Amino acid sequence: AVLAAGDDETVADEGEAAEDKEAAPEGSEGKEAPEPKRSWFSSTKKKKKKDEKEKMEEATRASADLRLALPEAWAQLALAEAQHATIRKACAAGHIEWSLIASLCVDQRERYAVNVSGHVEALIKAAPEASNVREWAGKRVALTFLKSHVDMKALYFEALVLYCQGAAALETAVADTDEVQCSRAIAHLTLAAKKHKEAQAAADRFVATAKPITYIDSPVLPLAESFDLVKRALDRANQLNNAIFHKPPATEVDALPDKKTLITAIPYDDPGVSPLWTQQAWDAFDPDKLPDPQFQFASASRECCSIS
Repeated sequence: AVLAAGDDETVADEGEAAEDKEAAPEGSEGKEAPEPKRSWFSSTKKKKKKDEKEKMEEATRASADLRLALPEAWAQLALAEAQHATIRKACAAGHIEWSLIASLCVDQRERYAVNVSGHVEALIKAAPEASNVREWAGKRVALTFLKSHVDMKALYFEALVLYCQGAAALETAVADTDEVQCSRAIAHLTLAAKKHKEAQAAADRFVATAKPITYIDSPVLPLAESFDLVKRALDRANQLNNAIFHKPPATEVDALPDKKTLITAIPYDDPGVSPLWTQQAWDAFDPDKLPDPQFQFASASRECCSIS
């Protein structure tokens, strides 16, 4: 009886399959049934439930923007901007020696080329941890914008150091009619002009990377004006040498002077945890300790917003 019943079920299944096959249109064999049409107001994306591993990976990627290197870089940039203000003030004063301005610029160059640049490089290495191409590209563009700014500043202040050394040697050569100082001035000012050209190229890259991110005041024009000052001093040194000394420029430039700084960072003490953070407040941010929501029917006497 069991075998007979099984045979009857098999025959019935085969009959239903034959009816379905006849009902199907020709040429549709082996094709999947079309998905039902969706409304314009319904979502066509299938929501995939994320497991704990994916949630942890997303949390790690999200915290990449909060790496310690980023606030450290901004802190070093703030100190560099403060040092730049002291340099501008020193340049405006007529009694400040070239040597002091050069020492301040050496410190400024080190801030950009070493301190800030190290933190930026750490951020660039962390950029490939992005979850997709768009996020990766966005982080790369933002970090390239910051790196090009740091490179431009480092080259600019190195050029200023060389300019200060060359200007000091040129003043001595004119005052004392010293051919050695004139040769030193030509060597330093020539290298300063070269570094200015490199800084201008870095400024072009900085402006190009800044366009898709934010608006900036272009540093190209101020760098061009600074380069004109260097070129004017170099032309004066060459004119003096061609008219009086007829000596080749020095084969080597002087080493960078010792750095000096007029700013210091004030340490910020940890304020500690506020007493307002009670255990109940901490629990409010812990999803495991929140009570389950209670859903109930709204009261019939409850007023809702009117629909016009």
